[in-house]
Amino acid sequence: MSQIMYNYPAMLAHAAEMNTYSGA
Repeated sequence: MSQIMYNYPAMLAHAAEMNTYSGA
């Protein structure tokens, strides 16, 4: 779990990127 929390910002950035692609 600690690794997931450590990479949380990267996960958010990736999710936002995917949302941008799907929204475009």
